[in-house]
Amino acid sequence: MDTVPPYIASSEDEKCIYGRGACDAKGIIAAQIFAAERLRREGVEEIGLLFTVDEEQGSLGAQIANGLKLERPPEFLINGEPTDNKLASATKGSLRLNLQTKGRAAHSAYPEQGESAIEKLLDVLENIRNAAWPTDELLGATTCNIGVIGGGTRPNVVPDEASAQLQFRLVGGAAPVRKALEAALAGRAEVEYLQSMSRYTCTL
Repeated sequence: MDTVPPYIASSEDEKCIYGRGACDAKGIIAAQIFAAERLRREGVEEIGLLFTVDEEQGSLGAQIANGLKLERPPEFLINGEPTDNKLASATKGSLRLNLQTKGRAAHSAYPEQGESAIEKLLDVLENIRNAAWPTDELLGATTCNIGVIGGGTRPNVVPDEASAQLQFRLVGGAAPVRKALEAALAGRAEVEYLQSMSRYTCTL
């Protein structure tokens, strides 16, 4: 099961499990497996466990799970990750993308001979931070996380390339966010859309 960095090795003793994710997905999985084993010992036979992978990147496991066909709906459903011990009635979607800007390399002693891709990227990101994103009565505001920034080769070289990885938490479809994003870019950066999942609402 994937977790966010940094890596902390897994271990266990008679009472606890340790390591990155032990208080989140891996701890939940352990609790569910123990609960399922207990139910089986008590004679309950119709139990299903569903664990998904790639949560921290493209949510590929969840996308596959959404396409599973059940013979009949479950009588009970236990969600392994409730927020504040409350079952959610809806969840935000996700839009993940890369941005790249290009410039012209030069020695920092002669900046007029170059064009900084990093400065161009910073300007773009500032416009993104100040942009108006869709809101929803139930889920609130679309949120944008600038998760990774990179570029340049040396402190004394005007950088000719820079990039950033962003993730939006969507409160509706991806199209309005993409339109607003591209307006904020104004042709100053290339965008590569990596993954998109719409919001999900359930009836309780």
